[in-house]
Amino acid sequence: MIFRKRALHKGASIGMHVLTHDEVYYVVSGRGELRVDDTKREVGPNTAVFMHAGADVGIRQLGAEDLVVIVSYPPATAH
Repeated sequence: MIFRKRALHKGASIGMHVLTHDEVYYVVSGRGELRVDDTKREVGPNTAVFMHAGADVGIRQLGAEDLVVIVSYPPATAH
C-alpha cells in the first residue's frame, strides 16, 4: 500500500475524479466535505473512509484549519 499525506489549505480541494483503484482517506486534522458519487459527508479528525474503484470522489477543505489527509491506495502493478 502507498500512503501519501496531503494538506489542503483554506479553500483548497481535490477535484472530482473517478478512482481506478480502491482508496482510503484518513483525516489527521481539520475538517472537510467529502463527496463520493452523489453523497456528501463532512469529515473530521480520526475519520477513515473507504472508496471503491469506479467511485467518483472529491474532497474540499472547510474552516480555518488545514485539512490534513492520509491517502492510501495500492501501488501500480508492474508489467
